[in-house]
This record gives sequence, C-alpha cells and structure tokens, in this order.
Amino acid sequence: MQNNKSISDAVSNIVERVKLQMIPRGFQAAQQLCNATQIVLSGSRSGRVYRIPNTGQSYTASAPGESPAVRTGMFRASFQPYVMTENGEGLTVHSQAKSNLSVGGYVLGTLLEDGTERMASRPYTEKIKQMARPQIEQIFRAPYK
Repeated sequence: MQNNKSISDAVSNIVERVKLQMIPRGFQAAQQLCNATQIVLSGSRSGRVYRIPNTGQSYTASAPGESPAVRTGMFRASFQPYVMTENGEGLTVHSQAKSNLSVGGYVLGTLLEDGTERMASRPYTEKIKQMARPQIEQIFRAPYK
C-alpha cells in the first residue's frame, strides 16, 4: 500500500510541475503567433494601386485571397499575445495573437478575414498559424522540468 501511495504522490507532483510550465509556454506560443503575424502581414501585394490622400504617394492593396496589405501599419502593430487557461482534469492553455482594432464598430481583422458585401476576403489567420506551428510544437514538446 505504501508503494502505491508513493507512486501516486510522485505522479501528482510531476503533473503539478507540468501545469506550472504550461502558462509560460502558452505565452511563448502566443509570442510566436505575433511574430508570424508581422511576417504574414508584410511584403508587397498585387491588388489595385491607390493614391494616399495629401501625400503624393501610392500603395498597392491586396487582391482577393491575399493577406491584407499594409497601408499605415496600424493593423499589423495592433496584435498582442493573449493566453487563456481552463482548469479541469488538467490545464488547457489557449494561445492567441489578437487585434482588437475596430473600424466603424466592427473588428477590422474579422472584416478582412471574412470579407464583406463589398469586399472579398483577405485571409491571413491560417497562414499565421501554419507559419508559427513548427515553433509552437517545439515549445510544447520541449522537456518539462
């Protein structure tokens, strides 16, 4: 009986140590998503060319199906890492790179991702996830101490 209690206590201690490491790893994963956001929302696009009012400059918008183009950089800069946890039998960590930038009462990221009646979608979230996936898997596969 003593041996079973020792094993149970040892397993409980290990589980608690792993739980304590999940939240910091969740923040590392969220930061990787933010890093990928900066890359996916950079670079040139192939859509229509617009003149920027009062500047004499122009920029190329994204075409339907491309990630959103950068005009001012506010959308790209608005992404922040978020981590949410759920406690149940174990600890579940949800990591996100999230932008709450809104336009006309709507979240800009949702408008761009899903499109509107007047604009085709400019998908970017799946590209961000795919770019960050290898680093995030590495974070959570690293040995727990």
